[in-house]
Amino acid sequence: MTETLQEAPPAVRWRKFRSRDAWLKARLRSIGASEAAAVCGVSPWQSPYSLWADKLNPSGPISSTPAMEWGLRLEPAIAKAYKDATEAQWYNPGTYAVATHPYYEWMTATPDRILVDGDAPLQVKCANQYTSANWGGEPPLHYKVQVQHEIAVMGAEYGVLAVLIGGSDFRHYRIERNDKFIEALTRELAAFWQRIQDAAPPPIDGHDSTTATIKRLYGRGDETEIALPSEAIALDERRQNLMDTKTAIEQELTAINNNLKGWIGNATYGVLPNARYKLTTSDVAESVTAAHTRRQLYRSERNDV
Repeated sequence: MTETLQEAPPAVRWRKFRSRDAWLKARLRSIGASEAAAVCGVSPWQSPYSLWADKLNPSGPISSTPAMEWGLRLEPAIAKAYKDATEAQWYNPGTYAVATHPYYEWMTATPDRILVDGDAPLQVKCANQYTSANWGGEPPLHYKVQVQHEIAVMGAEYGVLAVLIGGSDFRHYRIERNDKFIEALTRELAAFWQRIQDAAPPPIDGHDSTTATIKRLYGRGDETEIALPSEAIALDERRQNLMDTKTAIEQELTAINNNLKGWIGNATYGVLPNARYKLTTSDVAESVTAAHTRRQLYRSERNDV
């Protein structure tokens, strides 16, 4: 019996760009690992709709924030910390080096480093100290999606996420390849990429980035009038109900706060069996109205006192 020989899968393709601008323009023609979580609807920073809109109508160069700048500055130190902690060897593919999936041109990754053992991706992060609770026994979901995306593109068996939290808390996580998840992720990405080709938007949601995108795209009216689709009728009715409920809740909350403040009076603290309220005093500068004193109400559990 003759053994059937299977053709080896094609190798990962790499492209290296000379500038950030060229790299950013190339990103418009694919879905990168850092965008995969947005496609899946689990990104804290970007929604499926805002990503879709950015691919078709780019908002322009991304403004660098202090957090982004310091993340780039600290990237070499964090990568070295991982090498020191594990004795793992890695190499830097280059700041603007992009790996393309062997089969899907629209699926790319830009790993921070590549581990020599298994040509596995090493993703480096710098996190705010206030997010430390999100980094427990495993990293946040959106980062796990990013690493699985990179694993899929590079054909690796695992990936590593190294993070420095709050400038002093260093952690690293080995993430094993999950073929079942990668299969589902690839289907999701393929469907999203088809939406981009068809200029068919994903559902609009309440994500902050969606709000910003709607404002960017439709911030100015042209004084025309259009007929809305029939499904807008139900949305309009729901909106009116929510607005009425919101008004009622705000009025009730104001009345409750006023009652508590009235009971506390000139005291600083009001004590309940299970909680303590504190009224802090601050001076409000004169603007349209005269300068005045404002007292803000805070609640804490008794065992937090």
